[in-house]
Amino acid sequence: RSIWITLCQEAGIWNNPCGSIQLFTNSIELELAESFYEQEKNVRNLRLLTKEDCFAEVSSANKNIYVGLGTATNKEHVKGGKKAGAQFIISPHTDEEVIRKTKKLELISIPGVASPTDVGNAIKFGADALKFFPAKSLGTDYLKAVREPFPNQIWMATGGISIDSAGDWIKAGCTAVGLGSPLTSGGVSEIRNRVAGFQSAIAEAKK
Repeated sequence: RSIWITLCQEAGIWNNPCGSIQLFTNSIELELAESFYEQEKNVRNLRLLTKEDCFAEVSSANKNIYVGLGTATNKEHVKGGKKAGAQFIISPHTDEEVIRKTKKLELISIPGVASPTDVGNAIKFGADALKFFPAKSLGTDYLKAVREPFPNQIWMATGGISIDSAGDWIKAGCTAVGLGSPLTSGGVSEIRNRVAGFQSAIAEAKK
């Protein structure tokens, strides 16, 4: 299991001011997390995924850091996340037990969805946002078709997102994109440039 960490200046996880960007990374070390944190002044909504042993250090670095657990596949994971101080739960799939336990513990639920059935069930079970996964394999046209019967939902495309495709996902209706190696594979020295690149691509897509 890993820990999702949210850095934001605004109160509340879902604030998304014009010009901000939401990025997700995969299994980064504390050094990388700190580099992202330095960039936070330019990226007001930044969610990071890091290893569990970095949880306490990063979550205590700033009072405006929000933490969550991913990836939760059963209710025991949810309970563990709550105990550790998580405020939201990420899942790779749509599972009634996981979603309902998340909501019972008053946490934010973000299950993975890949079909209209997944979406309908996730909403019925109480999900707060939808992780569209695997995004690259499913494609933006598929997302647009799936979104149409389910208005007013928060969508996050995850899986195979690149700097060239990030803007397409925003135009297709996503609020956020999920990123792993495109942000972290170059090490700490490349973080600023890569974040700036995605920020620019998403800002352009919002025009």
